Amino acid sequence: MKKFLSFDLDVIGMSASLLCAIHCALVPLILTFGLLGGVSFLADPLWDVVFIGLSFILATASLLNGYRNHHGRIGPLVLAISGFLAIILGHLVFHNLLGDILSVAGGLSIAYAHLMNYKACRTCTRCRD
Repeated sequence: MKKFLSFDLDVIGMSASLLCAIHCALVPLILTFGLLGGVSFLADPLWDVVFIGLSFILATASLLNGYRNHHGRIGPLVLAISGFLAIILGHLVFHNLLGDILSVAGGLSIAYAHLMNYKACRTCTRCRD
């Protein structure tokens, strides 16, 4: 059951991180070019907090579970931490194109960390019955 739960968290975590990256990539473009003026509510910083918070909770639960209870590989954790650091730098230090690029790269890094964890849990020989 734990293994199944970890897989579900990785899939949800990948989805949340990809949504975060898409949000960080598209919202500035949409607002800059005025393509969809009615979606300006997406630029509200609350969305950033929601996406980052959800991604952090899912990454912590899933990646720590995979590391501690399944495969013991540190790579997904290191990649996710790097991704969160990139997002933090993008939001708190750089408020320009570089910040957007760092945020997108961070979201994609976290999504890839979930994929690495998913594959590592799936191929873990330590967990097989």
